[in-house]
Amino acid sequence: MRDMVKMNIKNVELTDTQNLLTLYEQLGYVTTENALYRRLAKILRHPDSHMLVAMIENKPVGIVGFSEILDFFSDEAFIKIGMLVVDEHFRGNGIGKKLIESVEFWAKTQNISAIMLNSGNRVERKAAHEFYKSMGFIVKSTSFYKEIGACEWAI
Repeated sequence: MRDMVKMNIKNVELTDTQNLLTLYEQLGYVTTENALYRRLAKILRHPDSHMLVAMIENKPVGIVGFSEILDFFSDEAFIKIGMLVVDEHFRGNGIGKKLIESVEFWAKTQNISAIMLNSGNRVERKAAHEFYKSMGFIVKSTSFYKEIGACEWAI
């Protein structure tokens, strides 16, 4: 691990929008500032959705987004990590680990004992998959995805 200045992790705020664009792009989701602002506004006002950002010298270097999900098969809830990215210039410094540990801490404070995540099967995700395994995640299921479009009368 390289020497690194002090990092802090905080809740994402709408004022962070412009600074998060690069992280979204590095994750493969190019967007505009206005579109990301609208998306974050919707996510941040939802009581079960949360986003944390790792900051070094007032620069965002990693982000994790997660939601509390009710389990259909038990009386428990679990956390689903929906996004995790560390700035490519800061990878290998323990930032992803600290972000996941922050989600784990949050989950424990809510008496939630399980975390899951999905990750694409693309070859460029191989290092991420190894990272998740090193953090104690196990490969447990297969995901499926289907786009259905919106109903005209629902828009």
